[in-house]
Amino acid sequence: MSRLGSAGTEVPEFRDLGAGCEYRFSRYSTLVGSGRFKRVYRGFDEFRGLDIAWSKISGAAHGLSADQMMRTVHEIACGVGLDHPNVIRTYQCWLDEDTCTINMVTEYFTSGNLREYRARHKAMGPAAVRKWVRQVVQGLAYLHSRSPALAHGDLRADKIYVNGHSGEIKIGDLGLAVLVPKRFEAGVMPEGDPSEQYTPAVDVFA
Repeated sequence: MSRLGSAGTEVPEFRDLGAGCEYRFSRYSTLVGSGRFKRVYRGFDEFRGLDIAWSKISGAAHGLSADQMMRTVHEIACGVGLDHPNVIRTYQCWLDEDTCTINMVTEYFTSGNLREYRARHKAMGPAAVRKWVRQVVQGLAYLHSRSPALAHGDLRADKIYVNGHSGEIKIGDLGLAVLVPKRFEAGVMPEGDPSEQYTPAVDVFA
């Protein structure tokens, strides 16, 4: 449970800082989202004075191997420092070896992902859809133009985030594609062989 301060404002339940993390992020107990692998909490960047999203991926809870954990941390870390208006900013990522948990701190979008947003707003005109598509393409073009090229590898509606106040669209969850084989372990991955290295062509297929 979150605790309330004397002024009625939520205060950090604890400060969960891992090795190599700058001492500026606080995580609240407020759960703002969850997915197949991660749980997302509201947090605060004390240095910049901004809300952030603090995601936790439990290796033990999902049967992830040590290799999968390290690969995931490495892939997420490739997104740290990327700066584009249509790509969610990743501020920090580290592995808490004591709890076998990956921590990922990113930009926070209050309207959630595109799948959720679309479910709430069904009367969406073609002009809005074209605007979304254009922004997704611009974000992908930026990722694919990196050297070496960066591929998302698991692009879908719940990996794209929306700012409902401005109509801004951003691609998120960079680096989590290494967990896709776990998501499709009972069937066949639509993108092909999970042992192959992801390329920009995977994103075009998506």
